[in-house]
Amino acid sequence: MGPRKKRKNSAKAKPPKKDAAKPTAKKSTRKAKKDTAPVVRSSRPEGEDLATYVTAVLSEAKTGLKLVDIVTKVITKGYKTESDNLSQAVYNCVSRLKKEGKVEKDEESKKYSLVGTATNPEGEGHE
Repeated sequence: MGPRKKRKNSAKAKPPKKDAAKPTAKKSTRKAKKDTAPVVRSSRPEGEDLATYVTAVLSEAKTGLKLVDIVTKVITKGYKTESDNLSQAVYNCVSRLKKEGKVEKDEESKKYSLVGTATNPEGEGHE
């Protein structure tokens, strides 16, 4: 018998079995539990919350803002975040403020504004 041939499709060739009669112990695939306290998430450590920034941005807008514009102005105002998806966070915040009755949305123009400072529904003065 000649030397063994390597398998072409195998990423790594298995070594030949040495002793089939020798029993082997199975290794556990579970990770051992660590003796640590549960993670406690703290509130935002520095700065103000996102809702404060959103309401400040909307209070400065004369005709309301689209979601993309709110996100841009919140960042410009100095909101610090490590979020990979700030637009989703702003959307969730605006939706929560809308449910609370603090923000309204003009369905036609897709602009958000604070209640009482509604956008111009006729579109007068619009660019």
